[in-house]
Amino acid sequence: MPVFHGTDEVSAQNILANGLDQQAWETAAGGAGPDPKGFSVTDRFEHARDWARWRALERLGDADRGVVLEADSDDLPLATGQPGQWADPGERFIRPEDFTMVGPGIFQAAP
Repeated sequence: MPVFHGTDEVSAQNILANGLDQQAWETAAGGAGPDPKGFSVTDRFEHARDWARWRALERLGDADRGVVLEADSDDLPLATGQPGQWADPGERFIRPEDFTMVGPGIFQAAP
């Protein structure tokens, strides 16, 4: 089953070329800091598309520079929100300690 992640085009290119990288993830989060759960994905393309537009607007000043990435959920070390841990409907995530398991080629740009 596919899962999606919305981000800006600069971050997307980094993920496509290098996989998940904790330092790049922390840097991209900016002053608010990264989500402590980890790298979020959703099974809802529309949510990822909306998030991509927001991230691109925030980071690059142009909502049209958002990118939705797609991966097969079977290729990812996914976790789900636990009681008392805020998570959106359909959200799963990759814990920071599992980033090294997600190398280049796992995510692709969604059509």
